[in-house]
Amino acid sequence: MVRNASHQEEWIGTEIGLSWYTLKFRDRHDELGYSKYCAPRLNRNLFIAVCLEMFIIIGTLWRVLADNVGSLAEPTWLVRFRVWFLATLFVSTVCYIVVYFVPRLNNRMGSFARESYCVAMGIVTIVYAASSGKFYISLLLQTSLDDADFIRSSNNQNHMLMTILWLSGTHLMVPVRWYVLVPLELVSMFWWPLWEVFSHSWNQGSFSIGNHSGWYGMVPWCVMSIFFALGKRHTECAERYLFKKYLSEKSLRVITEFKLSSQLASKKGAPSEVSSQAIFANLGLNGQLKEKVDNIVALGRKERWVLDSGVTIEHDRVIGTGGFGKVCLAHLHGTPAVVKMPLAPMCEWIGIGASHLHALSNEIRLLRRLRHPNIVLFHGAIFIDHNTCFGLVLEFVDGVSLNSCVTSLSEACCLKLCLDFSRALQYLHAQDPPIIHGDLKPSNLMILDVGWKPRLKLIDFGLARLITPTALPGGGTAEWMPPEQVLDSRVQLAHLMDIFAFGAIAYFMEHGLSPMQGISSKSEVLQDPKGTLAWPSSERSFLADRARHIVHSCLAVSPGMRPESIDDVRHSLQEVVELSTSVSGNTRRRSPITGDSSSPESTFNTRVSPSELPDSPQCDSFGPNLSSCEGDACHPLQI
Repeated sequence: MVRNASHQEEWIGTEIGLSWYTLKFRDRHDELGYSKYCAPRLNRNLFIAVCLEMFIIIGTLWRVLADNVGSLAEPTWLVRFRVWFLATLFVSTVCYIVVYFVPRLNNRMGSFARESYCVAMGIVTIVYAASSGKFYISLLLQTSLDDADFIRSSNNQNHMLMTILWLSGTHLMVPVRWYVLVPLELVSMFWWPLWEVFSHSWNQGSFSIGNHSGWYGMVPWCVMSIFFALGKRHTECAERYLFKKYLSEKSLRVITEFKLSSQLASKKGAPSEVSSQAIFANLGLNGQLKEKVDNIVALGRKERWVLDSGVTIEHDRVIGTGGFGKVCLAHLHGTPAVVKMPLAPMCEWIGIGASHLHALSNEIRLLRRLRHPNIVLFHGAIFIDHNTCFGLVLEFVDGVSLNSCVTSLSEACCLKLCLDFSRALQYLHAQDPPIIHGDLKPSNLMILDVGWKPRLKLIDFGLARLITPTALPGGGTAEWMPPEQVLDSRVQLAHLMDIFAFGAIAYFMEHGLSPMQGISSKSEVLQDPKGTLAWPSSERSFLADRARHIVHSCLAVSPGMRPESIDDVRHSLQEVVELSTSVSGNTRRRSPITGDSSSPESTFNTRVSPSELPDSPQCDSFGPNLSSCEGDACHPLQI
C-alpha cells in the first residue's frame, strides 16, 4: 500500500485493491481471474516469441561454427561451451513448441510457468550476449587483440540489441505480470556493468575499473531499463483497473438478473406459463378468435412446435369422426402419424363451439411440454388456410384400447399395464405446476404389444388441467369421475382425482366394468364417506398383498383416505412386477394379451391395426361427451 497518505487517493491501484509493491490483487480470486484473462494472449504471443528466438539461436550457432571451422579463432573449450549453450537453448525452444501443439500438455502448463519460462529465457540470453563477447573473453584469458576498441564496440552493440529485444518483447508483446519481470529488469540494468568491472579487475589483478571508462556510458542504458519497468508498471495498473471495472459491471448485471428472475419465480406462474396462459385462455369466447390463433402461431414458432412443412394428411383415410372434428391418418416426413382437426372453419366456432376449440388448444398447450414413453407423443401443430384451421400432429399409436381387449388380458399383463399407467400419472403430477388428466377412462388407454412386452399409452388431453389457483373446473365421463366431482362439478382440481380414476381402471381390469356403474344418486355416493367403493373378489385378480391394499385404497370415497401420491402406488406395483419377473424368469413365455403359449412372430402377425377397429380409440376426445351408445362396437367420440 502507499505509505504517503497524500498520494494514496491519486494512485489508481488503491481503488481496486492492488498491492503497491507487486501490483497483485489482494483478493486471491481476482488475481486468478486476471491471470486467466491474460492466459490466451500470453500463450499465443509467447509461442511467436519462442519461434523468433529459435531462428536467432540457429543463426548464432551457424556463425559460431563458421568462424571456427579450419583454424580455431577461439579456444576449443570456449567453442564447445558456446555450442553446448546454444544447443541447450534450441532444445528448450523446441520443447516449448511441442508443448504448445499438444493440448494435454498445453492445458497443464499454467500462466506462471509460461511467465517464468519467458523471463528465464530473457535472462539467459542477456547474460550470454554480455559475457560471450571476444573482448571480455580476451580480458579473462589475458590475451591481446588486434583492434580491441572495434571488437569491444561490436560486443556491446550485440548485447544492447539482445537486451532491447527481450525488454520490448516481455514488456509490450507478451503480457507477463510486472512482479515476475523484476528479475529480468535487474539483470538488464546491472549485469553488463558488473561484468565490465569484473573483467577489468580480473585482467589487472585487483578490483578496479582500470583505465577504461567507457562503462560510464551505460548509465543511460540503465535509465532506459528503468523507463521500461515504469512503463510496464503503469500499463499493467491500467489493465488491472479496466479488468476490475469489467468484473464489477458483470457482477452487478448477474445480481440484477438473478433478483429479477427470483421476483418472477415468486409469482404464481413462471413467465412462460403466464404468457401461454394468456395466449390460450378464453380462446373462441369472443370475437377476437383470429387474433388469438395468431398469438398461438407466434408462440409455436418461438418454441418450434409449429410444423410448416413435412406433414401429408390423407383426408380420405379417416380413423374416426365426431360432432365437430375428425382424426385422419397422416405422414410426418414419411413417418405414420395422425392429425386431429376440426370439420368446420374456426370462424364458425364462436359461441357453443368455443368450448370444443378451447379443448383442442388446451391439448396443444399441455402436450407441447410432455415427453414420456407412456404418453402419446406430440409432434407439433399445423395451421392451414391463413390460420383459419389448425390441427394436432400426434404419434400414430399402433395398438388397441383397453376397453376393447380387457377380457383377453392375462394377469401378468394387467399388472404390467397398471405399472405403466402409474408411471405416466407420476410424470404428469411431477410437473411444475402439476398436471391432472381429468378424463381417465379405458378408451383413453392404448395397449401396445411391443417387443413381446405390453406397453400402455395415455392419450386424449383435451380435458387436462394445470393445478393452479386460477385453473378452470374439470370435466370427464361420469362413470370414471371421483365422488367429490360427481357431487360438485366445480370442485377444486387435485391430483387425488386421477388417483381415484387409477383405482377405477384397475377395478375395470379385474371385473370389466366401472365401480361407479349403477350409482345414480348423491346419497349412494355418500353412503359411507370414510369407506371405499365395494371391490368384490374376482378370478382375474392380478393384485396381491400390499399392492392390492394400496390400489383398493385409491377408491376411497373421501379424498383424504386415498394414497397421498401415485408414487406410493407405483412403488408397490414395481415390487410385485420385479418379484413376478424373478420367479417366472425361466418359464415359457406366454402371450401378454391372450395368455396362450405362442411365438412372438405369430402374435406380431395377428396384431390388429387401429384403423381396423370399430371404436377408433385414438380419437376418443377433444372435449365434452357428445354421443354414446352401448356395446363394444361403438364408443363415445369426444371431439
